[in-house]
Amino acid sequence: MANARWSSRLTFIMASAGAAVGLGNIWRFPYITGQSGGAAFVVVYIICMLVLGIPLIMAETIVGRHARRNPADAYGQIALENKRSSLWQGIGLLGILASFLVLSYYVVISGWVLDYVYHSILSEFQPTPLITSAQAFDKYLANPWQMLLSDTIIIGSMIFVVTRGIKEGLEKTIYILFPMLASLLFILLIYALRTGHFIEALSFLFKPDVDKINGKTILVALGQTFFSLNVGFTTIVAYGSYLKDEISIIKTSIIIAVIDTAVSLLSGLVIFPVVFSNHLAPDSGVSLIFKTIPLAFSSMPFGNIFASLFFSMVLIAAFTSVIALLEPLVMLLNERLDWSRKKSAMIAGTCMWLLSFLTIGSFNVIKTFKIFGMTLFENIDFLTSNIMLPIGGLFVALFLGWRVKKTLAFEQLKLTDKSFLFRAWYFTIRYIAPISILLILLSSIGLM
Repeated sequence: MANARWSSRLTFIMASAGAAVGLGNIWRFPYITGQSGGAAFVVVYIICMLVLGIPLIMAETIVGRHARRNPADAYGQIALENKRSSLWQGIGLLGILASFLVLSYYVVISGWVLDYVYHSILSEFQPTPLITSAQAFDKYLANPWQMLLSDTIIIGSMIFVVTRGIKEGLEKTIYILFPMLASLLFILLIYALRTGHFIEALSFLFKPDVDKINGKTILVALGQTFFSLNVGFTTIVAYGSYLKDEISIIKTSIIIAVIDTAVSLLSGLVIFPVVFSNHLAPDSGVSLIFKTIPLAFSSMPFGNIFASLFFSMVLIAAFTSVIALLEPLVMLLNERLDWSRKKSAMIAGTCMWLLSFLTIGSFNVIKTFKIFGMTLFENIDFLTSNIMLPIGGLFVALFLGWRVKKTLAFEQLKLTDKSFLFRAWYFTIRYIAPISILLILLSSIGLM
């Protein structure tokens, strides 16, 4: 895979944005925005994106393009080039492990979305009390075999795409799915504008409330910035290794961040007009997507049609993230064990399929089995999101900011070490990013 390259800057942007845009953009960010100060929070979030998100995207892309290897060996190679310990490859190994663990439950949730696409196409969503909608979802979770079937379909599709390589697999899939995602988002936005309580949603999302901006809100914005862009998963390192030398890392990083933020905000303008038109309370997460949304669409004109479009959009967002999360591990197996890409993808996918049984069982057959008061699914989610990813991101910043010569970065960014842009990026990576990520880590584990 060392010679594989994205065909163009657009391909890399769509692939990286597709990796970043996932379930969190749709079911978490809009709700947080509405509850945390509206437009005032958006301003804080954009500032966080500028001082943390974009510099970290640039950092991981620099590592990937310079080394053109799997994430673990990329960090190891750069460490050796700078006469540092090979233990720095642990950054890549940690990120690959985090990606694998997250993928083990992300495919299960993607399977839920797939099932809801099917149910909406069959017009099975009917106007009922919210408690009935919630009971229907709980009944669905109690059936491990149905969840396993949809989980297997998602994993099989993922393996099929990844085994076909960069050009025939990832590129062709992204070229189809990303424009579909944008088109569905636009169609649903028009629908929400014409049939939903759009003004009420605008007020919820964008009415500025400066009084809600405090230290806790800023930490929420920092955390959302960090997690939204897949920093620490090593997917950007993997995708960056296929980026052509002549393409600007700075411009592409900015565009990826803009797309990620735009999709998050527009998703809110799709969801909440429909929710408010049915006099339902705004919500987030699993409850919003699988309990509130089906009920909301069921009472709307042509509701099941647009519900199927909505869940198709969510499915595409989830699937583009899924294929990205598998890529770092496939690269590692391919390069370190000299396995073919097909063998690497099939073995990685099969292992992850087996691990996904734990997530499925956490909602039914082993839901009473708990560690630290949490199910196995909740433990994996907490470990990866609250501990592994912040630690990985922290070491990325420390590594490039303090253990690697500046030459590597300004050559990849095509800047001089005297330029304002490079100095701003380097200052951020050395000081602002480590402090910010440390605060995110402490907040995530409840120490702040």
